[in-house]
Amino acid sequence: MRTVRAILVALLIILPLAANADLIDLGTTTFDTDTGLEWLNLTETLGMSVNDLPSGLGLSGWELATTDDVALLFIAAGLAVPTPPPISTFLSVDLDVTNALMTLFGCTSRCGTGNDLMAGIMLASIDHGFTYEISDLRLNGVVGDEIFPARLIFDVVSNSRGADFSGPGVGLYLVRDVAEGPAGPIPVPEPSTLALLGLGIAGIGLTRRRKKT
Repeated sequence: MRTVRAILVALLIILPLAANADLIDLGTTTFDTDTGLEWLNLTETLGMSVNDLPSGLGLSGWELATTDDVALLFIAAGLAVPTPPPISTFLSVDLDVTNALMTLFGCTSRCGTGNDLMAGIMLASIDHGFTYEISDLRLNGVVGDEIFPARLIFDVVSNSRGADFSGPGVGLYLVRDVAEGPAGPIPVPEPSTLALLGLGIAGIGLTRRRKKT
């Protein structure tokens, strides 16, 4: 009976984790199970401009993500980001989630300094008079006299530079819809499937217990 109880307790722990397992690390890319979008790590496009697509580095098939796409990605990861995100407004965000996102997408500059930065260019979702924006997610952000353990800002890429803009510490937020790709979606166990698996294991434990008695 102890074996069965241990299995059921483990199952109760696993199910909430499975329900929140929205982002899957695939090495140089990250798969979002909610949207079916695959994201290229920012470190793969450091120093590139929008004009480098689609020919740059064999990136045909990838598209520049919109501000809304990036905001939804951050929300899926656990950051409290309003949609649409405000422009040039500092948002205090969760430090642990920020670290997890930097592990997935890569630090783009000041890495290992405690003021690590993850910056990427996006296509503006709303016409504010400019075409591109930069998402700036960083550790230990300072605004005036206030220090944030982690902070996020969506800011403007100058129209004077536009698609030509690039920076050594800035990548491109690139996505592709793998739900319609040749390989199809990446299979992710549903919580109900895991529940059935857990019940099956529990049943095996009961059967073995009965045979011993």
